[in-house]
Amino acid sequence: MFREMLRKKQLLTQEECLAILKNEPRGVLSVLGDDGYPYGMPMNHFYCEADGKIYFHGGRKGHKIDAMMRHGKASFCVYDRGFRREGDWALNIKSVIVFGHIEFVEDQDKLYEIALRESLSYFGLYRKMFQVRKKFEPVKVSYGTDREQYFLYYEPDQRISDKILVWVHGGGWNAGNPRFFDFVGQCVCEQGYRFVSLGYRLSPKHKYPCQIRDVCEAYNAAIRYLTGKGVDTSRIIAAGPSAGAHLTSILCYCREVQEEYGVDVSDIIGFIGTGGPYSFRDDQGLALRLLLNQLFEKGYDRRNAEPVFLMGTSRIPMLLIQSRHDGLVGYACAEDFARRAKELGNECELYSVTDRKNTHSWYTAGMFLESREENKGLDKFFSWIEQR
Repeated sequence: MFREMLRKKQLLTQEECLAILKNEPRGVLSVLGDDGYPYGMPMNHFYCEADGKIYFHGGRKGHKIDAMMRHGKASFCVYDRGFRREGDWALNIKSVIVFGHIEFVEDQDKLYEIALRESLSYFGLYRKMFQVRKKFEPVKVSYGTDREQYFLYYEPDQRISDKILVWVHGGGWNAGNPRFFDFVGQCVCEQGYRFVSLGYRLSPKHKYPCQIRDVCEAYNAAIRYLTGKGVDTSRIIAAGPSAGAHLTSILCYCREVQEEYGVDVSDIIGFIGTGGPYSFRDDQGLALRLLLNQLFEKGYDRRNAEPVFLMGTSRIPMLLIQSRHDGLVGYACAEDFARRAKELGNECELYSVTDRKNTHSWYTAGMFLESREENKGLDKFFSWIEQR
């Protein structure tokens, strides 16, 4: 049906093609647009190995949707970063072009399945995670009876600062735990900081506010543990990615939550959130809507869990790291939070990700699998801590 390549020496193997589809964050989707003109647009994608299909999500209206409705045939081109040989101007790349038909997914069970896969997109980092050397062995401390109610404490060999990073993991509120994100602790310890990774019970079995209650109790338990070891806890950086950014921001900036669960945030000297859903916007993507539906009981007033609504005046400065190409959480969520912070007089810096790997899981957690020289977002993360 489709033409064979003329330059067969450059033909990639099936394995190489699949690796590009799985590991590269986006490509160019081409459809037949208005008046018969080709219409190509950059799109984030998710390649599902289970069914061999490529999934996209986006707005429900616009040029591309009209084009797909008229004519379902499309092509999708994905290419790697490439390289230049010394003295050459041309970029040498490996690329994959996929031909197929566009179908709209309407079945609610299928939509939930896709959203769940996206929420578990951290697991696409497995290959690099397994290459991380386990130099630092954490201590596991339970603070409750549920298996997820524990935290891990990491002590560096050569500590460069008395600052402590307290971190709350992401995973769509329904996946992940401190053990899974061990590579973050390894990275932070390698930089010379003590590190505490807090676990919490997950949805959909446990509905909100169970998660924020656990985070607060875990934080209090970690402070007691560190104090008992004679560790100075007066300079804490609270941080988290994605769902962890959502929960940690409430811990830091909601007085009602602090009072309800007896949390003293006077020793927190900074908050860093990466890819956080700080506002529950009406125009949020399908995947995030489904994850929130899973998190809350029907009829729950979601303003009681919306960081932008809960934020009060605070002396804790914040760094919001967000990507315009996130694919799961809109950049506007961080803009909403930053705008509200400035209205209240809270110190806030919004940093826009410039790294090529700038989709949700890659910049919220994947940056800890790279070096500061390789990843500008990671360098910003640690540079900001160093300045506190």
